[in-house]
Amino acid sequence: MCGITGFIDFNNVLDRPDLIRMTDSIEHRGPDGVGYSNWILEKATIGFGHRRLSILDLSESGKQPMAKHGLHITFNGEIYNYCEIRKELIDLGYKFISDSDTEVILSAFDRWGADCVHKFIGMFAFALYHKENNKIFLFRDRAGVKPLYYYWNNKTFLFSSELKAFHQIPSFEKQLNLQSLAEFFQYGYISTPNCIFENCHKLDQGHYLIFDLQKGSFLKKKYWDVFNCVKTRKEKLTEEECLETTESLLTSACNYRMVSDVPLGIFLSGGYDSSMVTALIQKERTQKVKTYTIAFEDDNFNEANHAALVAKHLQTDHHEMVCSMEQAKSIIPMIADICDEPFGDSSIIPTYLVSKMAREEVTVALSSDGGDEQFIGYSRYLKAIKLGSVMNKLPDFVNKTIGSLGSTVASKDRIREKIWQTFQCSNISSIPSIQTQNLFSREINQLIRGVSIEGVIGNLSYSTDLNSLFAAEYQHYMQDDIMVKVDRAAMAVSLEGREPLLDHRIAEWAFQLPLGVKYRNKTLKYLLKEITHKYIPKEIMDRPKQGFAIPVIDWLQGDLSYLISQYFSKKRINSQGLFNYSFVEQHLKRFKNKSPESEVFIWHMLVFQMWYDKWLK
Repeated sequence: MCGITGFIDFNNVLDRPDLIRMTDSIEHRGPDGVGYSNWILEKATIGFGHRRLSILDLSESGKQPMAKHGLHITFNGEIYNYCEIRKELIDLGYKFISDSDTEVILSAFDRWGADCVHKFIGMFAFALYHKENNKIFLFRDRAGVKPLYYYWNNKTFLFSSELKAFHQIPSFEKQLNLQSLAEFFQYGYISTPNCIFENCHKLDQGHYLIFDLQKGSFLKKKYWDVFNCVKTRKEKLTEEECLETTESLLTSACNYRMVSDVPLGIFLSGGYDSSMVTALIQKERTQKVKTYTIAFEDDNFNEANHAALVAKHLQTDHHEMVCSMEQAKSIIPMIADICDEPFGDSSIIPTYLVSKMAREEVTVALSSDGGDEQFIGYSRYLKAIKLGSVMNKLPDFVNKTIGSLGSTVASKDRIREKIWQTFQCSNISSIPSIQTQNLFSREINQLIRGVSIEGVIGNLSYSTDLNSLFAAEYQHYMQDDIMVKVDRAAMAVSLEGREPLLDHRIAEWAFQLPLGVKYRNKTLKYLLKEITHKYIPKEIMDRPKQGFAIPVIDWLQGDLSYLISQYFSKKRINSQGLFNYSFVEQHLKRFKNKSPESEVFIWHMLVFQMWYDKWLK
């Protein structure tokens, strides 16, 4: 796990000092080493930077940027099956001087070109300079676990693991993208490929970008699409076959992610996903695996007792950190620095705290995200399935007519209004986005000056398949909320986070399974729960689902209320020229009267204001 940066400058203004500033701005992603490479070509100046967090091959031979076969690379992530690919390449006559997966990427690209990406099992974002072909390639993994931003404006192309590197370049124009700002207030995050700044984007999951240095232009290519996984259905499999294959894939994914030359641990919440991952890893090892849990003083937000029971049953080397609410509150001012794009998921606070605790003993930690989205784990999915089933029975024009008629009478009922919006959209894939929006488009138009939007924001593939509900969640919520949270929180403390449940082979399998085998007899996440019960008694696991949450709203209505006074004054809001203060004031009054409808908006506005002070002032 590392941090990468770089530039392609057709103005020939940027040089090595610029590259050094960009690279050093993300030192937290790789405190173990640093490397810079730059080239002056006839038409452009190129720079590659790398911050190293040593995980595999800790020697100098693993240092980056790395060069081989006339190829140069700066790489963030892990190729978990690199040993198998390395052996295949050795059989083809290739020789290696290191034990790193980075060198394997270079030889694989030399052999198979961009198609080498189809061989990789892993999480990755890397830039590769092909000197002979005069092209630069940017790759991002299938699930979007590893971030990759790029900026293209005034003949300058920048790329980096985090936006903060771009702020080191004087020509970087920090012009807000109002559509992305609207999306933030609608969902609490900004979906790929959008970005908070104009001319700035995130590379999509399962895509690579080819920059032609001769032409001075680039194009993007899709090499993997989660929606393609939905198109084939495995209807004839028995439940036993489904369980056997699922467990086999999960075990393989977990074992791949245990390969490391540095200490490794597992985040254990005591919920089904983290407990199952821990069980699958511990069952094949005699040495106790290290597990980590964060405990809160407030029992309403504390899962530590459940995690301790699981750890005791599995006999792990368990570690628990008791966190005071004061410690949690102290993270709020840091959010804008940890997330250099507005980000509204408050669970980044406990994620940061547990990452910080784990980093005291290990360099790599396994998380268990992805189970809910791939195997139907949220109760809201059941409502989505019912709604989608109704829509599929009706022609599009009937759905749209129902939505139009309903919208005329539902303005005071937010739940019904979302239902009518779904009918109007008449796209199964849109249901999760409509369900989870915090502000309707009409409200956003009232809030943000100069913005006019309709419906939900985001690029949603059209589908009538109910499995596309979860493919849409995988493509948007998983990539742009959960993965951003985990990556930024972990890397802020120089911890590598690994995600076994986001192995692309699991997605390809899970999205082909019929819904009836993933949700059965009113049991959410049926397959994963059955696998878990093989190793942990049901009576230990059987409890209500609990999110990784903290009471930020209670804090803002209590001893942190000064933040509201500090960031929500009429003078401040009006001076920004972005928002209509009357809308903000209306929600402030509701918030002070403890109206739940305004709580999320107030938190998101606070997050944005802190971000604004950090990155735009």
